[in-house]
Amino acid sequence: MGARLALVLGLVAIATVARADAPSLDDLLRHAEALRGDDAAARERAYRFLSTLPEEAIPAIDERIRQTRAQILPEEDGYDALRAFRHATGSLRADDMVDIAPGILPALAEERTATLGRTAERLLYMRSLEGIGTTDAQVLIGDILALTPRMWRWERRRLVERHGASLLPGLLVLRNHSESPVRVWARWAIEELGLTQPADALQQEDPMLVARLLRAYGASRDMDSMQVVISFVGHPAAPIRDAAREAMASFGHNGIWQLREGMRNQLGRDADLAWGWERTARELYEGLDAARLEPLEEVLAAGLEAAESGDVATATTKLDEVLVAAPLHPRRADIARAYLALAEVDEARHDAFVRRAGLLAPDEPEVRAAVRLMEAEADLARGVLDADAWRIAARAGHPRAREVVADLLEEELPELPEEPESAAPVEVPWTWLGALALLLVGLVLAWRYRSSLRGRLPALRLPRVPALGRFGRRWAPTLRRLRARLVPRGLLERAKRPARVLAKLRQNRPEKLSKKLRLRDRLLAMGVVRRLALFERLIRGRKPTPRPKISAKEVVRRRYTEPEPEPAPRPKARRAPKPEPKRPVPKVEPRFVDCVPPKPAAEPEPEPSTGLDALLLGGAPPAPTPARPVDAHATFRSPPPRFDEDARPAAPDLASLVIGAPNEPRADRSSPGTLAAPAFDDDVIDLADAQDLSFVDASDTLAEPSIQNATDTLRE
Repeated sequence: MGARLALVLGLVAIATVARADAPSLDDLLRHAEALRGDDAAARERAYRFLSTLPEEAIPAIDERIRQTRAQILPEEDGYDALRAFRHATGSLRADDMVDIAPGILPALAEERTATLGRTAERLLYMRSLEGIGTTDAQVLIGDILALTPRMWRWERRRLVERHGASLLPGLLVLRNHSESPVRVWARWAIEELGLTQPADALQQEDPMLVARLLRAYGASRDMDSMQVVISFVGHPAAPIRDAAREAMASFGHNGIWQLREGMRNQLGRDADLAWGWERTARELYEGLDAARLEPLEEVLAAGLEAAESGDVATATTKLDEVLVAAPLHPRRADIARAYLALAEVDEARHDAFVRRAGLLAPDEPEVRAAVRLMEAEADLARGVLDADAWRIAARAGHPRAREVVADLLEEELPELPEEPESAAPVEVPWTWLGALALLLVGLVLAWRYRSSLRGRLPALRLPRVPALGRFGRRWAPTLRRLRARLVPRGLLERAKRPARVLAKLRQNRPEKLSKKLRLRDRLLAMGVVRRLALFERLIRGRKPTPRPKISAKEVVRRRYTEPEPEPAPRPKARRAPKPEPKRPVPKVEPRFVDCVPPKPAAEPEPEPSTGLDALLLGGAPPAPTPARPVDAHATFRSPPPRFDEDARPAAPDLASLVIGAPNEPRADRSSPGTLAAPAFDDDVIDLADAQDLSFVDASDTLAEPSIQNATDTLRE
């Protein structure tokens, strides 16, 4: 009962310590409210609590940051609050690289507004995250800056100035932040630190910082860093080596070429191109681990030998050297047993050796029993009897534990079975196993080729069925055997009986066989007819005919209600007619015919018009020319121009009518078709002279073209 009570009290104490180490969201809200309160002591306690939060408080801080996104905090008011904190520290310049957090309490002592309280709370969260220093904490700093980016413009510079390269892991991850101002600040900070290249960034003295950088490159999927990260997968330091391998796992398939190159450079052999990135990485890591642990094998063997002989100093030195070089050595269980042997020899360091063995191999039954025995003896020295611990140690075979269980607990434990000194190896009946394997192989081959073996018998030699596709190749042997069994017993004839019944139904008249028609329809609906026909064709070795692509009703109508028409004779293919030869086209010599218009028939001369009628109406129009037949093979040639005064119709001379010029022959004119103005003295025209108008040419005009000929003009 006392042991159980002690166990319960211990669990409660552990839970209380865990509660104190991991503040909750309610704790943060309570201290944030106290920070804005009137009690100065409460404000100071809240200031210390919020500025020194442990790493376990990161989930609570993250949740609190998500809640504060809904709070309205104008950026200019927040900047004024930060300036008040800076003035409280004695700094009067915005670019002073000082810590403004100590000015929170003096500023809140003078004024406690909501803006000051919220700004102070966020600033204290940033100080706690800076103190934690992990990559996750630095990413949360970016989330705080994303709430109000402009008000933190000088505090962001102070962050980079205070932390330098230790802030680089968080900056690498913040390059991919969802908010643009945070991304811009992260890239600017990396350039400000001069660590844009992965090869330069990983040249750090702190191995834990190098491990954080490697994980940050993997988390941000920086493809340019793969060639540098692959060089750390075989690093002697376990944290760096594990971080590099985690980063390569984050790259996934994108890093397969770097893994192959790393195997070629670090192991001196090429990776199989058929391996995926996981298999390639596993082969590379196993080869690197084997090469790294090979020099430690001699040291480990010497340490185990010294532990068996009882040389505590030599064994401790050798085993510690192995653990420093490889804390997770594959033979950790052997090293733990060696430490248990040293604990039995050295009573002064008994507890230290047992604890070290428990850390190396906590799952080993012997080691776990030794640890529980040590704890039980310590409790018994304080007056507490841990019965369960004694029982576990007694079952493991410790004589001291068995005595305590027998004396104090008054319990009898079964005797442990004695291990044989030399256990003979179990002989495996390889001969019987080989015979059984051969028998199984023979059965499998016989089952696979059973059809060919049966086909060798005389009773089963049947004609070969032609290839029927995949169905025929699969079922042809079975159908042969089925036919061989059905033919002697007469079952094949019975199977053909429904087909014969249907054939008789086709010959009879449908209207007199109602029952038979119903039977026929039922058989058609069930598909029996089609199956019987297919079965018969397969038995006889013929391919099944394809199903016609018409409706079932049309099939029934054609088969049973209409006589099957005789197939029409196939027309013979006609040969294409030969092309007719091209006939030569005869050449026709052209004939030249003068196109002389025929002379018009004699018509009565029109009465001459005189006076104003001739001036206004002109001469009588010529008679129309009759049509003349044209030869299709003749070529027409225009006749030469002729100037025949008599062929032109008589018309009054307008020039003589106007200016009184006498008639003159055509040859005396200056140019054909042009009239020269004659000299005259009188301004009056003699009407007697105007009566003689036979000299007027139809092509002569005045200022405007005449109705007789449009080519004649008047020249002055």
